[in-house]
Amino acid sequence: MIAAETFARLANPQSSHSEIEELLHQLSGEELDALSLQHACRVLGSLIDPAAARAASAIKDTGTDLVDCSGTGGSGLPHFNTSTTVAFVLAAGGLHVAKFGNRAASSKCGSFDLLDAMGYPTRLSVSRIPDLLTDTGLAFLFAPAFYPCLQRLTEIRKKLNKRTILNYLGPLLNPVQPAYRLMGISNRTVVEPVARVLAANPRVTRALLVNSARGLDELDCQGVTYLTSVQGGSISTSVEEGSKILSLVESRTAARRTADELSPKAETGSGVQEASDETSTIEGNLRSFTSIVSGTENDTAEFKLVVLNAGAAFFIAGGSSSIQEGCHRAFELLKSGKVQAHFEKCRRIYERFSR
Repeated sequence: MIAAETFARLANPQSSHSEIEELLHQLSGEELDALSLQHACRVLGSLIDPAAARAASAIKDTGTDLVDCSGTGGSGLPHFNTSTTVAFVLAAGGLHVAKFGNRAASSKCGSFDLLDAMGYPTRLSVSRIPDLLTDTGLAFLFAPAFYPCLQRLTEIRKKLNKRTILNYLGPLLNPVQPAYRLMGISNRTVVEPVARVLAANPRVTRALLVNSARGLDELDCQGVTYLTSVQGGSISTSVEEGSKILSLVESRTAARRTADELSPKAETGSGVQEASDETSTIEGNLRSFTSIVSGTENDTAEFKLVVLNAGAAFFIAGGSSSIQEGCHRAFELLKSGKVQAHFEKCRRIYERFSR
């Protein structure tokens, strides 16, 4: 177990950069247990900015069922920022999304890096967030705006260029405590402790933790993904194969689309092309995002990852009867142009609130 005092040292502004670096080197995550994570959430959670705390309380007081879709990062693989795109799909589908995120620390493109590239105003006053959520169904919560201590830690993490305990703490610190959570975890050994923390949280109605066999922090369209479900304080596990889910979705659309539109390609051994280093950059993420939400692209690994993970989020939030049904819903939202339209609506409203 990691003592609460250790996390207090991490957040202490009097701790030197070298002290924090040493602590982060030591706290890689493999030694984490549920009690350590609870200590960390309590210590760091107590450091929330007062104005941000009021905004979070205002959101919670509405009684709206919220969903968060987030990943821990830290896989070390070239990677598209799937969860940010998924957030727009879910909001276009009528869910209320409170996505907690940051700029990149252990990858090339964090959610707020991508939002900046889209032209989204990301430095809004936290006091505007409740109204944004009401008007758009989608609120992006910038982690350092809620927990200022995280800004300094993010800068130090960039220098370390490795996965740390903060990868796993980030999603758990969402200040509005969403009832529904799709959480990708890159380190499989951390899945059980995180599941236990969520199972003990009375505000969590249902959560799904996902970790792919190759280490991605999301449902994967290559190989298998390990799923850990949390509901009613109970934890269960299962395994899904992303290509099979997509094949089932394809079978429902075959009457109107070609048979190979969603199904995996045979050009690589794994069925889909790997994400490249170029795709992982901010510019590459923006290109992929634009082609996906415009409905013009449905034959890339990035598109399939978005469909898979949006489908899982719809399922856990009660927006579909199964992951496959949720994937079909996500596919139709993207191809119909509804995600593109909602994205443009959100941007206009965000810009208005930024004035």
